[in-house]
Amino acid sequence: MKDDRRTDSIRKEAAFFDRLYSASADEFDINPRMYRMYAQPMNAWHIRERANMFLGDVGGRRLLDYGCGIGEEAVYFAKLGADVYAIDISPVAVAITRKRALHNGVEARVHAFVMDCTRTAFKDHSFDLIHGLGILHHIGLQAGFGEVKRLLAPGGKAVFLEHMGNSDLIEGGIKRWLGIPQKYYSEQERPLKWRDCLEYRSWFAHMEMYPYCLIGRLRRVIPWLGRRAVRRLDHQILTRLPWLRHWASGLLICIEA
Repeated sequence: MKDDRRTDSIRKEAAFFDRLYSASADEFDINPRMYRMYAQPMNAWHIRERANMFLGDVGGRRLLDYGCGIGEEAVYFAKLGADVYAIDISPVAVAITRKRALHNGVEARVHAFVMDCTRTAFKDHSFDLIHGLGILHHIGLQAGFGEVKRLLAPGGKAVFLEHMGNSDLIEGGIKRWLGIPQKYYSEQERPLKWRDCLEYRSWFAHMEMYPYCLIGRLRRVIPWLGRRAVRRLDHQILTRLPWLRHWASGLLICIEA
């Protein structure tokens, strides 16, 4: 019965993202500004740059793009010399990832597969690096961290950029009252909570967490709050007043095996 529910959940999740990603079926170019965040990360106030600063030089490393979406990050890492294995539950996403890799000349270094992230087909300790963008809040912490622990080689690193929702008041009511759109949310996903993540620290040699996006979480209501200056301000506030992380909506998790 449990496996039946899991299969049904996977089917619904795959169908949701097949529909969502179909709108990007012919978009294969990479974003030069975004690529620089991977090639030359310098700013800890930006969640992507800090994640890539932690991963370090990916050249020659075996990297798992864990929940690859439409393959933008997989291509960035491949262009930087990584041997990338990209997996996603959505067949449409994987097809786009393969086409994007071919379009950008890195098809030999991007191996894309339709795969359940909680039950991958890879052997233990297969990867030096694991990168996940918005995946753990879909598959759950226990299943996700369990597979990451199994797949990371000794001394390997993993980063996860996640949606965090510590406040039930904000997630359950204020967002709807403000009219913040939920159209990108599938019925399976649940924002992570800081305290829940802490329970898994003992599973790894080292694990650090950094909150992001405090004022900037209102950018869907007030678009200019998504600007770089606001990101910097958010980082300064959350660094000096860490207890305000309860209200932040972004979370970076950095793991060492």
